[in-house]
Amino acid sequence: MNATIRFHQVGHDWLFRIGKLRLVAGINSTLRDGNHVLFWEFDDQSYPEVRGHLEGVQHDFALPDIVIFKASTMLSWHAMCFARLSWRTAITVVAATEGIDLLWFKMSLQRDHWTLRVTDKGNGAPERYAVLEGAPPEATHQELVSAVLYEAWQRGSVAPDG
Repeated sequence: MNATIRFHQVGHDWLFRIGKLRLVAGINSTLRDGNHVLFWEFDDQSYPEVRGHLEGVQHDFALPDIVIFKASTMLSWHAMCFARLSWRTAITVVAATEGIDLLWFKMSLQRDHWTLRVTDKGNGAPERYAVLEGAPPEATHQELVSAVLYEAWQRGSVAPDG
């Protein structure tokens, strides 16, 4: 069971969270040459919504293939695209994408790279779900330079697929 309690008192916002943390692994977007590939994270959205958001940004920026991953449920999605972009340009592209997880986006801005979880946090590891065909890739996964172990909150229950 996970529970979050929030309240405002004495000029401060207070947040208490009770739940289970799991150690997970993630990959970072930084390439050997200092550029980045694109990562996205979406929560509480259906596959057709996510696909539509990504098709729009792929068209607007003439991006290479975008691979969509079911992150844990049919309402949780990750995506990656092997475009080779400066960090500033990568921010512009991801920020232009409707429906992204804003907390994930803000944390990424603080770290100067995107991170996507690749292992199970309680409802299954991300699974390749679809590919949106685009321009040829400009980078490869072998050029990614870092990964990370971190703790993630396990969802309280599995959302129904559909």
